[in-house]
Amino acid sequence: MVGQKSNHISDESKDQQPSHFADLRSDKEKRIEKRAYSSLSLGPDVDVLVAELVEIGRTCGFISTPGSNFDDNGYHIRARQIGMQLDKMGGMELMQAAYYRIVAILGPVAGRSLEVAWGYIGNWWP
Repeated sequence: MVGQKSNHISDESKDQQPSHFADLRSDKEKRIEKRAYSSLSLGPDVDVLVAELVEIGRTCGFISTPGSNFDDNGYHIRARQIGMQLDKMGGMELMQAAYYRIVAILGPVAGRSLEVAWGYIGNWWP
């Protein structure tokens, strides 16, 4: 095989190839995410609600089996109430800001759980 080129792509070159994906979010939503990852306040009333969501996410999560703090769908009752309150205060934009703050603090798995738990609150789609 001396002097012949191999068609095999080494593992090393695979790691160097950029991943390609389409971010279909609006520029506005990307700005909301960027701000949420900063330490800027979302406002005193909102910061209190986000702190409560963080506590819920850390202690019992946003989704579980029905009963106790969870509704018949297994969504945390207080987390949904907070979602409804945020929707009334500032609509989808404020809900997104709180959601991205949760992702920044607790990580993407907790964020996805919150995303599902907030399903169909206002214009929020899971």
